[in-house]
Formats: sequence, C-alpha cells, structure tokens
Amino acid sequence: MNSPELQAVLLGIIEVQPLDALLRRLAAAARDMTGADFAALGAYDDNRRLEHFETVGLSFEERGAMTHAPHGLGLLGEFAIDPRTVQLDDFRSHRASVRMPAHHPDMNAFLGVPLVYGGRVLGAFYVTKDRKSTRLN
Repeated sequence: MNSPELQAVLLGIIEVQPLDALLRRLAAAARDMTGADFAALGAYDDNRRLEHFETVGLSFEERGAMTHAPHGLGLLGEFAIDPRTVQLDDFRSHRASVRMPAHHPDMNAFLGVPLVYGGRVLGAFYVTKDRKSTRLN
C-alpha cells in the first residue's frame, strides 16, 4: 500500500461516516497490506460476542449463500478473551477453531490481530487466504 492510500485510510478513521463503512475500509486496508484473499474486522459487544462484522473479498453471492455471519464463538471470539496475535498456516489447526457457517468460502492461512484500547479489547482484524494459498505476507 502506498502512502496516499494509507493516508486515505487513516483520514477515513477520523471522518464522520457509518461504522460499517469505516470497518470495511479498515478491513480492505488490512487485506491489501497482507495480500490476503479475504479480510474482516469484527467489533465485540459487552458480552464478548461479535456485534459488528464487516468483510471484504467475498462476492455478493458468497455473502448471501452463508447461513449467517460469524458469531465469534470459536477462533474469532478467542481474541476477546486472549488478545494476542494469532498466525496459522491452517486456521483449523487452532484449538478454538469451530465450524464455519454453511457455505462459507474455503480458508487456509489465517492472521488475527486484536484491537485493544485502554486495556479493553474492542475487536480484531482477521485476514485469510483460500485453500489454494499457504502463506500471508
């Protein structure tokens, strides 16, 4: 990502815009910086469940085919409890990995980075590669 693109993303953080649009822009920036196929940014509610979950890299059809968005009960929710970066060659190898929603696209390599402010976990970035790929940048 070049400097003007990064600057545009950072300016988006301070602009007044709907939360879902901001989360999608941040997820897109994470995808671009890592070379991921898919990216998401999840924000947790007070009960440590995913309250907002915005994705990039999925087609309209792929999103519509899934039975529901992730709830944060497995690996995605793990960051609310244990806010440490997780990088895996295969996301299914993590002890907290559970089934994905039906019709979720295939994933393989995974990087999850918690967003912590003032000692509170606000959410996490998630970037993944599909099964044909093995590493994130």
